[in-house]
Amino acid sequence: DKCVLRITPCQHCCQDFKACDLSTHFEKCLKMKVECEIGCGMSTFRENMAQHYESECQEKEVDCPFAKYNCKVGTLKRKELDNHLVETQDQHTELKLNALEELVLKQNEIILTQSKQMEKMSQQITALYSISNITILNWRIEKLEFIKTSVSDTYQVSGCAFSFQFCNGVIRIEFPAH
Repeated sequence: DKCVLRITPCQHCCQDFKACDLSTHFEKCLKMKVECEIGCGMSTFRENMAQHYESECQEKEVDCPFAKYNCKVGTLKRKELDNHLVETQDQHTELKLNALEELVLKQNEIILTQSKQMEKMSQQITALYSISNITILNWRIEKLEFIKTSVSDTYQVSGCAFSFQFCNGVIRIEFPAH
Protein backbone atom coordinates (compact mmCIF):
# COMPACT_ATOMS: atom_id res chain seq x y z
CA ASP A 1 0.00 0.00 0.00
CA LYS A 2 2.99 2.31 -0.30
CA CYS A 3 2.82 2.48 -4.09
CA VAL A 4 2.55 6.14 -5.19
CA LEU A 5 0.44 5.15 -8.21
CA ARG A 6 -2.21 3.34 -6.19
CA ILE A 7 -5.75 4.75 -6.42
CA THR A 8 -6.87 6.36 -3.21
CA PRO A 9 -10.20 8.15 -2.55
CA CYS A 10 -10.16 11.69 -1.20
CA GLN A 11 -11.48 11.58 2.37
CA HIS A 12 -13.39 14.85 1.74
CA CYS A 13 -14.97 14.56 -1.73
CA CYS A 14 -14.62 10.75 -2.23
CA GLN A 15 -13.12 11.12 -5.73
CA ASP A 16 -10.34 8.73 -6.65
CA PHE A 17 -6.78 9.99 -7.17
CA LYS A 18 -3.31 8.54 -7.46
CA ALA A 19 -1.71 8.58 -4.03
CA CYS A 20 1.04 10.86 -5.34
CA ASP A 21 -1.55 13.45 -6.50
CA LEU A 22 -3.64 13.46 -3.33
CA SER A 23 -1.70 16.22 -1.52
CA THR A 24 -2.01 18.52 -4.59
CA HIS A 25 -5.74 17.78 -4.70
CA PHE A 26 -6.10 18.69 -1.01
CA GLU A 27 -4.90 22.23 -1.83
CA LYS A 28 -7.99 22.79 -4.01
CA CYS A 29 -10.58 20.20 -2.93
CA LEU A 30 -13.90 22.02 -2.64
CA LYS A 31 -15.25 19.62 0.02
CA MET A 32 -12.30 20.12 2.36
CA LYS A 33 -12.87 22.28 5.44
CA VAL A 34 -10.53 25.23 5.60
CA GLU A 35 -10.07 28.05 8.07
CA CYS A 36 -10.95 31.61 7.09
CA GLU A 37 -7.88 33.28 5.59
CA ILE A 38 -8.90 36.69 6.97
CA GLY A 39 -8.64 35.36 10.50
CA CYS A 40 -12.12 35.28 12.00
CA GLY A 41 -11.49 31.70 13.23
CA MET A 42 -14.39 30.11 11.37
CA SER A 43 -13.92 26.97 9.26
CA THR A 44 -16.09 26.06 6.31
CA PHE A 45 -15.90 23.98 3.15
CA ARG A 46 -13.63 25.57 0.53
CA GLU A 47 -16.59 25.72 -1.88
CA ASN A 48 -18.45 27.95 0.61
CA MET A 49 -15.54 30.25 1.47
CA ALA A 50 -16.47 32.97 -1.09
CA GLN A 51 -19.96 33.18 0.43
CA HIS A 52 -18.42 33.28 3.90
CA TYR A 53 -16.22 36.23 2.94
CA GLU A 54 -19.08 38.02 1.21
CA SER A 55 -21.75 37.74 3.89
CA GLU A 56 -20.50 36.14 7.13
CA CYS A 57 -16.86 36.86 7.96
CA GLN A 58 -16.79 39.28 10.89
CA GLU A 59 -13.20 40.35 10.15
CA LYS A 60 -13.86 41.35 6.53
CA GLU A 61 -13.66 45.06 5.75
CA VAL A 62 -17.05 46.35 4.56
CA ASP A 63 -18.29 49.77 3.48
CA CYS A 64 -20.60 51.71 5.72
CA PRO A 65 -23.92 51.84 3.81
CA PHE A 66 -23.79 55.61 4.27
CA ALA A 67 -20.36 56.01 2.65
CA LYS A 68 -22.15 57.13 -0.53
CA TYR A 69 -23.53 60.01 1.55
CA ASN A 70 -19.99 60.90 2.73
CA CYS A 71 -19.87 59.03 6.04
CA LYS A 72 -16.36 59.72 7.34
CA VAL A 73 -15.80 56.09 8.48
CA GLY A 74 -15.87 54.67 4.95
CA THR A 75 -14.86 51.06 5.66
CA LEU A 76 -14.77 49.05 8.88
CA LYS A 77 -14.84 45.42 9.99
CA ARG A 78 -18.21 43.70 9.64
CA LYS A 79 -18.25 42.97 13.39
CA GLU A 80 -18.09 46.76 14.03
CA LEU A 81 -20.82 47.75 11.56
CA ASP A 82 -23.92 47.29 13.76
CA ASN A 83 -22.39 49.32 16.59
CA HIS A 84 -21.30 52.04 14.13
CA LEU A 85 -24.82 52.28 12.65
CA VAL A 86 -26.37 52.68 16.10
CA GLU A 87 -23.80 55.24 17.29
CA THR A 88 -23.99 57.40 14.16
CA GLN A 89 -27.70 57.19 13.40
CA ASP A 90 -28.24 60.96 13.78
CA GLN A 91 -25.21 61.83 11.65
CA HIS A 92 -26.30 59.35 8.98
CA THR A 93 -29.79 60.86 8.94
CA GLU A 94 -28.27 64.33 8.55
CA LEU A 95 -25.98 63.14 5.72
CA LYS A 96 -28.92 61.59 3.91
CA LEU A 97 -31.03 64.71 4.40
CA ASN A 98 -28.21 66.88 3.01
CA ALA A 99 -27.96 64.62 -0.02
CA LEU A 100 -31.72 64.86 -0.50
CA GLU A 101 -31.61 68.67 -0.27
CA GLU A 102 -28.84 68.74 -2.90
CA LEU A 103 -30.93 66.52 -5.13
CA VAL A 104 -33.95 68.80 -4.75
CA LEU A 105 -31.82 71.84 -5.65
CA LYS A 106 -30.49 70.09 -8.76
CA GLN A 107 -34.02 69.04 -9.73
CA ASN A 108 -35.25 72.61 -9.30
CA GLU A 109 -32.44 73.86 -11.53
CA ILE A 110 -33.40 71.30 -14.16
CA ILE A 111 -37.07 72.27 -13.89
CA LEU A 112 -36.21 75.97 -14.26
CA THR A 113 -34.01 75.27 -17.30
CA GLN A 114 -36.71 73.11 -18.87
CA SER A 115 -39.38 75.73 -18.16
CA LYS A 116 -37.28 78.35 -19.96
CA GLN A 117 -36.76 75.96 -22.85
CA MET A 118 -40.50 75.23 -23.00
CA GLU A 119 -41.31 78.96 -23.02
CA LYS A 120 -38.86 79.53 -25.86
CA MET A 121 -40.34 76.57 -27.77
CA SER A 122 -43.84 77.90 -27.14
CA GLN A 123 -42.83 81.25 -28.64
CA GLN A 124 -41.29 79.47 -31.63
CA ILE A 125 -44.47 77.43 -32.10
CA THR A 126 -46.56 80.61 -31.92
CA ALA A 127 -44.34 82.21 -34.56
CA LEU A 128 -44.60 79.14 -36.75
CA TYR A 129 -48.36 79.09 -36.25
CA SER A 130 -48.57 82.74 -37.39
CA ILE A 131 -46.58 81.92 -40.51
CA SER A 132 -48.81 78.90 -41.04
CA ASN A 133 -51.95 81.08 -40.71
CA ILE A 134 -50.58 83.55 -43.29
CA THR A 135 -49.99 80.63 -45.63
CA ILE A 136 -53.53 79.40 -45.03
CA LEU A 137 -54.83 82.97 -45.53
CA ASN A 138 -53.00 83.25 -48.85
CA TRP A 139 -54.42 79.91 -49.91
CA ARG A 140 -57.94 80.97 -48.95
CA ILE A 141 -57.63 84.24 -50.83
CA GLU A 142 -56.52 82.34 -53.92
CA LYS A 143 -59.05 79.52 -53.61
CA LEU A 144 -62.23 80.96 -52.16
CA GLU A 145 -64.78 82.78 -54.20
CA PHE A 146 -65.33 86.38 -53.24
CA ILE A 147 -68.77 87.72 -52.55
CA LYS A 148 -69.38 91.34 -53.47
CA THR A 149 -70.92 93.09 -50.48
CA SER A 150 -71.26 96.68 -51.69
CA VAL A 151 -70.86 98.97 -54.62
CA SER A 152 -67.63 100.40 -53.20
CA ASP A 153 -65.67 97.33 -54.32
CA THR A 154 -65.30 96.01 -50.74
CA TYR A 155 -65.14 92.24 -50.63
CA GLN A 156 -65.33 89.77 -47.79
CA VAL A 157 -63.91 86.25 -47.93
CA SER A 158 -66.55 83.72 -47.01
CA GLY A 159 -66.00 82.19 -43.55
CA CYS A 160 -63.05 84.46 -42.62
CA ALA A 161 -62.91 87.25 -40.06
CA PHE A 162 -61.40 89.93 -42.32
CA SER A 163 -62.29 91.96 -45.31
CA PHE A 164 -60.34 93.52 -48.13
CA GLN A 165 -60.84 96.20 -50.71
CA PHE A 166 -59.80 96.10 -54.30
CA CYS A 167 -59.31 99.58 -55.61
CA ASN A 168 -57.32 100.64 -58.69
CA GLY A 169 -55.39 97.33 -58.77
CA VAL A 170 -54.39 97.51 -55.06
CA ILE A 171 -55.68 95.05 -52.49
CA ARG A 172 -56.10 96.41 -48.98
CA ILE A 173 -56.70 93.83 -46.24
CA GLU A 174 -58.42 94.93 -43.02
CA PHE A 175 -58.43 92.77 -39.93
CA PRO A 176 -61.06 93.52 -37.30
CA ALA A 177 -59.70 94.73 -33.94
CA HIS A 178 -59.75 92.11 -31.20
